[in-house]
Amino acid sequence: MTTFRLLGVKIVKQDVSEMTSQLSVARYKSVLKVFEDKLEDTYCFFNEITINDNGENNFEVIGEKELPGNFFKTPNNKNDTQIEVSAIVGKNGSGKSSVIDLVTRLINNLACFAFTERPLRPAAERLHFVPDIYACLYYRKDDNYYKLEQKNNTVTLYSQESPLYQGTHAENRIIRDSDPNAENILKDHLFYTMIFNYSMHSYNFYDYSMEWDDWSNMDNQDIEIIEKEEYEHENDDERYARRCWLTGLFHKNDGYQVPVVINPYREFGTIKMQNEKELSRERLIYLTLIRDKNKNNYFKEVIDDKEAYCITFSTTNDYTDKYPFMEWMFKKKDKEALDSIYQEIITAWSSFLGIDLNGIKQENLFYSKCVNYLIHKTLKTSRNYKDYYGYFENYIENDTAGDTQGMVKDFFEDKSHKTLKIRQTIAQIIFKHLQENDKEVVLSTISDKLEELENNKVDQFAKYTEFRAKYNHDGGFDEDYFQKYSFDFEEFLPCPIFDPLLYLKSSSDTIINIDILSSGERQLINTFSSIIYHLRNIDSAFEKKGDHIKYKDVVVFVDEVELYFHPEFQVKFVNFLLKWTSSINLHHIKNIHLCFSTHSPFILSDIPKQNIMFLASHNEEIDKDSISETFGANIYDILKGSFFLKKPIGDFSYCRIENTIKRINEVDATTEEEEVKSILSELELIGDDFLRCQLKQQLHQKKEYEILKLKSEKAEIERKIAELEEKKEA
Repeated sequence: MTTFRLLGVKIVKQDVSEMTSQLSVARYKSVLKVFEDKLEDTYCFFNEITINDNGENNFEVIGEKELPGNFFKTPNNKNDTQIEVSAIVGKNGSGKSSVIDLVTRLINNLACFAFTERPLRPAAERLHFVPDIYACLYYRKDDNYYKLEQKNNTVTLYSQESPLYQGTHAENRIIRDSDPNAENILKDHLFYTMIFNYSMHSYNFYDYSMEWDDWSNMDNQDIEIIEKEEYEHENDDERYARRCWLTGLFHKNDGYQVPVVINPYREFGTIKMQNEKELSRERLIYLTLIRDKNKNNYFKEVIDDKEAYCITFSTTNDYTDKYPFMEWMFKKKDKEALDSIYQEIITAWSSFLGIDLNGIKQENLFYSKCVNYLIHKTLKTSRNYKDYYGYFENYIENDTAGDTQGMVKDFFEDKSHKTLKIRQTIAQIIFKHLQENDKEVVLSTISDKLEELENNKVDQFAKYTEFRAKYNHDGGFDEDYFQKYSFDFEEFLPCPIFDPLLYLKSSSDTIINIDILSSGERQLINTFSSIIYHLRNIDSAFEKKGDHIKYKDVVVFVDEVELYFHPEFQVKFVNFLLKWTSSINLHHIKNIHLCFSTHSPFILSDIPKQNIMFLASHNEEIDKDSISETFGANIYDILKGSFFLKKPIGDFSYCRIENTIKRINEVDATTEEEEVKSILSELELIGDDFLRCQLKQQLHQKKEYEILKLKSEKAEIERKIAELEEKKEA
């Protein structure tokens, strides 16, 4: 039985005459958008659910049904994660994206009380509270029902038993201090939400200008907190961007603590495509190397006629010199101070690992880059993440981390995504399992090699012991410690010093570069790789010791899922996202709710009707009983019944055929033969066999009927003439 799912959202009606300012009214209407004429309606993610809400914790969910077993589980699973799939459908302008925006705002505002609105670290954007929202979000978690409600500036989380948390945002003030109670609520009662939308028109922060921070009446001290010296160089666009609540949700250098992220990253409303390309290449390597328990990889099934075949391993030009990345982080330090920091970290890692990193640097340029990257990533991790920021502050103030040995030990023991690249670099230094400038290494060979390294812990330790002996360095952890923190499959993947390039092989044995795939093919694998990447990272948060938030339930919204996709890709999308999600090792995430907003009948045909939210357009009503089953249904029936499509063809062809029918109706015995031939030539263009044949038959019948009619009329006239002549003769 599924123990987690989103259930619905509701807009709460508010008397605008009672609002404190015109700005509040404008914000309220900005949030409402298409729902302004449907206040108090509840929009349920599952078609047969009804939510009765009499206020506060007095609400009930009626009609909830479960699909049989773990309905969306695919064969050869590597995990026990329960997966729910639902969809939001409706015409353009019916509110599909607005529903997702509403969920996002409510979760964002609850998170503000836990994490404050202050800029926490150089690498982290601040959160922004969105006032003047009157709405509710309903969900089920661990078989308990919850309602997250906001009325104006007060956010309350209810269970059916009692209120669990309430926080109120002071008007024209920022939230300066975190609320431990709010953080506990996130730990125990909330879920993580990922949003994917690749439309060029979505998430432009200027479209949300009514919801920006209002600095005109803000307390001066709050403005000083927001407007730090380091922001003085910004242009107007950058300063405006920091006033919008969306900006705080594109950045995730927080260890997946704030429970919502929007993908892909946008800068001033524009997707940074080159950045996305580089990220997708890195993430795609994992997808092409992982296999299910039967050693199947699904890439070939996703991209027809092409299989992921091999990788070449060139090396980056970065990290040849130790100074550029350090000067970037420590702008006010001279080279002597930078050398001191650099050597302190090398000494700490050398002592901890029991190897001489200075000696390894001398081996060749590649391993010199590896060591430089290790120092860079150690500093960057301490700079970016709250857990380790104290170390970085010590470097800024004292040129030392204080307890550098303790820092590197913390990093190595942290098995989460935050330190994954550190562990990948250490694995490469120790095991040398991937070679620089390798040409066309077959993927199955790499997968076999990495799986063997992962599974043979004894061999891992033997290789490590041999490596330590070569560099003749005392210290480091013992065998028991190594066995506990031995390396796994992900840690053997290419470290960032490599610039791996994936090649594909077609059925005709043609080898092609991944970068020359079509935009639709790249979009498909980019979407898959991004979703899998974030799921792995959320799951890895459980591997980090400490009291930080660990989310075991995840919602994945894919908005406008069919963008760029040929129908063939739309047919595959749901099945292969489920297959790949089932192929990865998720040890801690217990439930995933995948929700697609879509216009695609192919997506809908993979989802039962009871798991669909049907949205009506303005001034329309939906008769749910008249909507037929969608799962496995004919796409023409889905277009008519679930997408409310009145015409199954394009408007131009519809109008043209209508005109042809009118011409057929005007045919009579006097119609010229050329007109009949013209109508017949148009009928030959109609692609629907049944319609074409019916109209042809109608034309022939019309012509024959008119001829018979005239013959009949002629016979009647001739009869009457004969009668008159008989009377005349008599």
